[in-house]
Amino acid sequence: MAELWSTFARTGKPVSTRVRAADSVLNHGVKSIKMDDIEVRLS
Repeated sequence: MAELWSTFARTGKPVSTRVRAADSVLNHGVKSIKMDDIEVRLS
């Protein structure tokens, strides 16, 4: 995750690469929140 975030932050990278990295970070965050919600419901 840290590597994706650093790729997003590097201004020397192509815009498409940075957007894809940001998209991946956001998607991982959403999945993590959903998993936390499921764990709370099951416990």
